[in-house]
Amino acid sequence: MPLVPHRRKPGKDLPLKQKCVHRAHSRLRWPVERAIAEIKTWRILRKAHATPPDPRQSPNPSSP
Repeated sequence: MPLVPHRRKPGKDLPLKQKCVHRAHSRLRWPVERAIAEIKTWRILRKAHATPPDPRQSPNPSSP
């Protein structure tokens, strides 16, 4: 279940309790987002496919 931050009303500041909740959420989210960004840079995962190729289809058919 995603945590949605409290919204500030126009022209007003957030109460201190909500600011603390936002800060705690940010501190928990930061390492997870960095880890996901790091994984996305791995070259092996760029070439990985979610499903294996179908062995019945060959990329270079030898017979027409």
